[in-house]
Amino acid sequence: MSGLQSDQKSLLIIDDDKSAHDLYTATLAGMNFRFKSVMDGWAGYKEIREAGHKYDLVLLDITMPAMNGLEILHRLNEEKVAYPPTIVISGNDDKDLTATCMEAGATDFLKKPVRTSFLKAAVKDVLGIGDDMASATSLTQMMADITRGKRSGTVTVTTNFGKGTIIYNVGKLIGVSYAGLSRLDALEKLKDAESQKIEFEPR
Repeated sequence: MSGLQSDQKSLLIIDDDKSAHDLYTATLAGMNFRFKSVMDGWAGYKEIREAGHKYDLVLLDITMPAMNGLEILHRLNEEKVAYPPTIVISGNDDKDLTATCMEAGATDFLKKPVRTSFLKAAVKDVLGIGDDMASATSLTQMMADITRGKRSGTVTVTTNFGKGTIIYNVGKLIGVSYAGLSRLDALEKLKDAESQKIEFEPR
């Protein structure tokens, strides 16, 4: 029993929609998580600010009363508060919003209504858990580690179609280059591609 508890991870859900909380906890119930739910942005901000070190992952909605998800990320950054890897889940799939969230420190972005298979895959990638037979460190997991550690440098991803680069400055994504695509399209393609090698060169 003690081994089970030591392996248990903590997940914070910040969303004003109770049905979203129910869906996420039901979807991830078999992954040995301890869940904490808060129902508005201000409460979520305070929870991260005061107890963020207790959590391994945050699922964050964008549109909420009191304070929206993007405001939470910006405020935490301004106050230099370290926070766990964060997956933003929003009904707004505007590419500019997605890019803004990633630049603000989000590790991944999922669109509502979220497919349960996508949610499970994203959580496994970010935390490096599950039965992934690929390299020990996936691109999403490496991005989470860089964001969490506020690191600066370049991630080079080698795929069957060439190399791509993802540039970070103090944990913030500031540039992506791959196959001549726009920043967000390049990031999505690199995350979806079958990577042959993923390397991080700090600076």
